[in-house]
Amino acid sequence: MYAAFRAPGEIIFGPGQRRAIPTQAALRGTRAFIVADAFLADSPLLTELGAGLDAVGVAWEVFTQVVPELPTHA
Repeated sequence: MYAAFRAPGEIIFGPGQRRAIPTQAALRGTRAFIVADAFLADSPLLTELGAGLDAVGVAWEVFTQVVPELPTHA
């Protein structure tokens, strides 16, 4: 049997840390791929994130063809 565990070298957490995403993304590259359910994709949170990524020069794309974490129907 073979198993691999990969974890990020850095984990940032705490109140307000989502505002750090654009800066952290810019430190790691020039493009971001965001996976979000339809609810999050239509929320002001994603609009704010996109504006932040634009401000630091990170191109971004959103993929929304996912099932929500808590499905709205059975």
